[in-house]
Amino acid sequence: MKINSFITRILESKKAALSQNASRLYALNPMAVLARGYGAVFDDKGKVISSISDLNQGQNIALTLVDGSANATITKIAAKNTIKGD
Repeated sequence: MKINSFITRILESKKAALSQNASRLYALNPMAVLARGYGAVFDDKGKVISSISDLNQGQNIALTLVDGSANATITKIAAKNTIKGD
């Protein structure tokens, strides 16, 4: 009976560790981030845009949201109370 108890404890420990790792993986999943209300912005070459310094007026961009994507054209760029291209 001791061996069964030992194996059960090991399995429960491994199950808890697996569950914790699965939760961590889910938190890093890009779609999980999008589901929290974030979006991803890409230039026409597929490069991630992470700063307004990567944008130009008239530039075409692609937006990825949790339920789909959209294309847009930059008409105005604002940085901390200033507007570039106005």
